[in-house]
Amino acid sequence: MKCEVIRDLLPVYVENVCSCETRKIVEEHLEVCVQCRTEYEEMKKNILPGKRYIMMKRR
Repeated sequence: MKCEVIRDLLPVYVENVCSCETRKIVEEHLEVCVQCRTEYEEMKKNILPGKRYIMMKRR
């Protein structure tokens, strides 16, 4: 799969709102592609803290 496609899928993957098939495709690609894996790690740092803050604020 092309990196451009994987990068388009990363936000839904990080937020865990993708299908099982998409998750598998992204995970397989991240295992072999350092560039996409690096982008995933950066995105995870930026998206997840804000999401945790929103969840805590709702309580």
